[in-house]
This record gives sequence, structure tokens and C-alpha cells, in this order.
Amino acid sequence: DVLGKFTFKNKTIPLKAEFSIEPVVKNGLTKLVVKSHFRFNLKLFDLSGAPNDSLEKDIIEFFITFEMVGK
Repeated sequence: DVLGKFTFKNKTIPLKAEFSIEPVVKNGLTKLVVKSHFRFNLKLFDLSGAPNDSLEKDIIEFFITFEMVGK
């Protein structure tokens, strides 16, 4: 887990994100595949989610994947 800060609408909240890094070699090219996941409650930013009765209607989740390749 990585600790950081998330800023949106001029408000900053503490953030805990899960990360994984996997080295991959394909066709002689080495790269790192980085995946991350974090979530937070929209109410922290005075926003509301879906208009339904779901317990997590005000939660937004981010799933991020990117590749790092050397020069």
C-alpha cells in the first residue's frame, strides 16, 4: 500500500492506494506493468453518487494500469 494525498475541488484528503508491479519481458523488451486501485467517498467533496439505495452509491473507485519502459 502507498499513502498519499488526493486533491479535487480545492479539497485534499489522505489516500491509501494498493499497488502491484510486475516485470514483463516480451520480444526482448523489458517493461514494468504497474497496477493501482483506490476508492473514496464522494461526500468528502460534497458530491453524491447514484440515485439508488445501494450501500456504496457514494463510493468512486479508480483502477489504473500503466507500463514503464526504459530507454
